[in-house]
Amino acid sequence: MTEEMSTERKIAYQKARNEFFKMARELNASDGVEIAGVFYSDYDKKTLIYPNYAAAIKTFEKFRKLAVQEQPLVTQEEEVTKQLIIKKMEELQKLKGRELTIKVYEMKKGRFFC
Repeated sequence: MTEEMSTERKIAYQKARNEFFKMARELNASDGVEIAGVFYSDYDKKTLIYPNYAAAIKTFEKFRKLAVQEQPLVTQEEEVTKQLIIKKMEELQKLKGRELTIKVYEMKKGRFFC
């Protein structure tokens, strides 16, 4: 990669990073959205943490706890979906069995159409 391309990429990265910070501040101020971010790049001399280390850790911990609390709900939803699929498959098998029984009955009566 040429030095010119590297410089352009660095400038683009810095603009995008700054835009993120601006949007994060606006969302937090206007809507009370809690945002945390970690920026690690060869373009920065050190890792950047938004809004600061303590707040980011607090936000990540909340998210981790939330994810753990929601896991049983996801598992329960999956189980309900599985049970519904099994039930519908059984119903389908019964319908297929009935159709077969009806066709055999009709064949015995001399009706040979499908």
